[in-house]
Amino acid sequence: MALRNKITIPESPEVNTSSTEVETEVLEVTETEEMEVPEEKVTPKPSSAQAPPPAVKTQAAAPPPAVAPAEGEAAPSIMSLKNAIDPAEVGTVFKRLTGTNGALYIENKLSLGEFCDIQVLSHSERWFVVPDHSGDDPKGKRYCRASYDGHHIWDKDKGKFITIEEYGNSIKSVYPKGVRVGKYHDVFAIPFNSNKNADKLIELGIIQVSISPTSVNEFMAYARSTGLRIRRGLFPATHQNCLRIVADPRQNDQGKNYVAMLFQSSPPDALKDYYPIYE
Repeated sequence: MALRNKITIPESPEVNTSSTEVETEVLEVTETEEMEVPEEKVTPKPSSAQAPPPAVKTQAAAPPPAVAPAEGEAAPSIMSLKNAIDPAEVGTVFKRLTGTNGALYIENKLSLGEFCDIQVLSHSERWFVVPDHSGDDPKGKRYCRASYDGHHIWDKDKGKFITIEEYGNSIKSVYPKGVRVGKYHDVFAIPFNSNKNADKLIELGIIQVSISPTSVNEFMAYARSTGLRIRRGLFPATHQNCLRIVADPRQNDQGKNYVAMLFQSSPPDALKDYYPIYE
């Protein structure tokens, strides 16, 4: 069942979606990945009296256009949408899409079934800083922090940015090994179609898809391949910022079940009545 956007586009030539799928083998859900910090929703910006942390050299990214492209014109590419939304401003305020129990879920509550089609609004790097410990530690999540430059985190107690190393040293009385850091990639997107509960997608607005460290390269490989697919006539340029996430149930060597994600082109029937949304 597809979510109908009020803006429609004229029929376009049928496109072939038989291109190679990019398979991502995500980390199984572990205690570390689940230790997001609910109270740390938004990272404050440095005050005018405090110098911001050193700038990290990143590729400049053009924000989404102010208005939708003219009929038939190309949508912005996924690669061009890197950092279109400042991740430090939104933190983890959006509901998260994850894979569990053989399907895709929103906040582990609303099942979307085997697949979900999304329009990518922005994607950005995030470093997840967690206590370095072994075994189950329920209190560990209170010490988890997010960094958006790979070097600094916001210390809400001190009201300023500190380095990850400084933070690790500050908790050594509780965790002698300090912290460890994992590099994630966050995708901010609008879901517009799903295998189940598609009628509830309109209530979600923007969602966040957290791509695990082992899957970052695969997602970027898919994003870079869209231009080639368009030139080969496999995907319409008007929807090149759209993609389908497919749940792929798997089992690791220890016999534990987990869900990997496959990134692939959204098929024509999911796109025919949907036109990407722009501010």
